Amino acid sequence: PKDSAAYMRGELVEPIKPIIFYVDSAFPAKWRATIKQAIEDWRIAFEAAGFKNAIIAKDYPTKAENPDFDPDDIRFSCFKYATTATANAMGPSYVDPRSGEIICADVIWYHNVLSLVHNWRFVQTGAVDPRVRKAVFDDDVMRESLRYVAAHEIGHTIGLMHNMGASYSFTIDNLRDPQFTQKYGTTPSIMDYARNNFVAQPGDLERGVRLTPPLIGVYDIYAINWAYRLIPGAKTPEEEKSTLNAWIAEKKNNAMYTFGAQQFPYTIDPTDQTEDLGNDHFRAGDLSISNLKIIAKNMDKWLLDKDARYDDVRDMHEQLMYQYYRHVGHIMPYIGGVEHFEIRQGEPNTLSRRFITKDKQRQAMEWLLNQARTYRQWLAEPTFLNKIEQTSTMPDVLGKAMVAALFNPGSLGRIYEAEQSGQPNMYKLTDYANDLIASIFEVKGNLTDADRNIQNVAIDLMSAYSGLSTESQNSVRRLSDEFDAMAAQMGQDNLPCALGCSGHHHAADEGENSFFRLTMFSKNAPSEVIAPLLLQQLKRVQTIYRTRRATSNAADRSFYDYQLLRLERLMKTK
Repeated sequence: PKDSAAYMRGELVEPIKPIIFYVDSAFPAKWRATIKQAIEDWRIAFEAAGFKNAIIAKDYPTKAENPDFDPDDIRFSCFKYATTATANAMGPSYVDPRSGEIICADVIWYHNVLSLVHNWRFVQTGAVDPRVRKAVFDDDVMRESLRYVAAHEIGHTIGLMHNMGASYSFTIDNLRDPQFTQKYGTTPSIMDYARNNFVAQPGDLERGVRLTPPLIGVYDIYAINWAYRLIPGAKTPEEEKSTLNAWIAEKKNNAMYTFGAQQFPYTIDPTDQTEDLGNDHFRAGDLSISNLKIIAKNMDKWLLDKDARYDDVRDMHEQLMYQYYRHVGHIMPYIGGVEHFEIRQGEPNTLSRRFITKDKQRQAMEWLLNQARTYRQWLAEPTFLNKIEQTSTMPDVLGKAMVAALFNPGSLGRIYEAEQSGQPNMYKLTDYANDLIASIFEVKGNLTDADRNIQNVAIDLMSAYSGLSTESQNSVRRLSDEFDAMAAQMGQDNLPCALGCSGHHHAADEGENSFFRLTMFSKNAPSEVIAPLLLQQLKRVQTIYRTRRATSNAADRSFYDYQLLRLERLMKTK
């Protein structure tokens, strides 16, 4: 602070050395003011820390204005425009290892991030907001979305990591409340991947419900105060700790101030996810899927470009499938899920992990199977796919992915681990398997095409994971490759600043400065447990098929005969 005495009295004081970002002269003129606005939005957070005009946005200076300026000189922090087709943005920063001071930061803004925010906005709010029912948004709508992405990246440059658990603190009712959303937006932290308000329903916009994230979240403001405020009397970092810890304790019971570390490479904690909204993923998914059905029904009308090919409509339909899979992906972690807690020595809470309860897992099982049975009716309607020449394999992969999540070896391993944990209301692995087989194979009435597909994939998975079939193991590996390809495509096209797991995006160099939750070492269920269990369930499927065959129609009887022959050969071989 320029005036330390005034600062310590609690007055707002300008800093001796403000944070200055120079905005690239290559930016299109119509977006430049929005980028500057997003940079200076962070002033509200620094004001909470006692600093006035702490962060400033300027244009690149001319040689006459500053002959020393060079955007590649580490003395200058810049917001750079990269004219490539990459749909991304990132905010790396560079830290003096002797002091921890951030000495320079740059935001890299790839041109095609425009298509990214356009696609999000269309598939997440198109059913609710008439302004986005077009191939090219009006500039004022686009500025709203660009402002959020730019501010998110600036948050990284000033020290904040992704907070993927922030949005879980809101309820579905919060997200449909005009007063609440106008104050808080979609999340308490813009460092979360909480985009637009896909929970809002038709008519909510007219009632005043906000559809976009906040400019700066309440968590972000509190975190900047924690990181930057000078503490009276503290001359060393050690002397600051008691005050800093007290500030954390002050918000201990307020969910809006929870930090959720980014999970890598798998999401196993459903309370800490990317691209989600609210603390009820089942209701959120149902509401958003209801909106997606509206968009799917009207997409070709809204994007009509007379005499043009259907390329743009086909691309947007693919984005619709991506958005649908995000909601499916928000339910998958409930199967064998684990909720993580940050614990510290000397605190009364000694539970670092709490397994997801049986009732939640059963709900997730039924939700996923219901989606697997019904999604094609609206998302992959044959006449529409034929019209737009949609040849993507994604509609097929989606259904298989939902079934595969229910048999995932890591998830089964965590269910088994939960059973041994002694925590209340846990699924026993045998009970989970019994319920799963009943839900998949003991369907009422005649089989649909979706039922046959689900059952066929389930048999493949059980045959592979029990070790009984090399052929099924190869089939499951091919299926896994398809999932990986779909995930990679979503990661490439839909996750900005996804170049690293830490806030500063160069995790290999960060060491102690990066923090994320590593999930790759989750144990599978022991083979001596899983193999006999799945063999038992395959024999149960044989019994179900023999019983149902006697009263089934011709199509179902052919399916049962084929699967029974397949299972009998499998048993004889082994």
